[in-house]
Amino acid sequence: MNPIILATDYITPTFSLIFQNAFQISMADGIIFVFLLFTLIFSIQDFKIGLMFLFLVNIGGFIFYSLNGFPVGNITIMVFVSLLLMGFSLFFAKGQSTGGVIG
Repeated sequence: MNPIILATDYITPTFSLIFQNAFQISMADGIIFVFLLFTLIFSIQDFKIGLMFLFLVNIGGFIFYSLNGFPVGNITIMVFVSLLLMGFSLFFAKGQSTGGVIG
């Protein structure tokens, strides 16, 4: 018997019960909530690191949702919002630069 398969057989139902009983939200929405909490922790140090982490975690979440049969609508919106926020961050950071070689 594979111990990894046995561990995941208990982890997913446990987290599902925690999200549904304690917070009254579905497993899929609970995962998005945890992603946002992790991103907030990384954003405290540096906002750009937090945005990059948000994008990477949302891509990983999209893959997780797709493989486990969760609805991918919310996580798809989160991926595009993180891309939009990263684009705004890069745009405003370049607007404050001094101009490269001359500046």
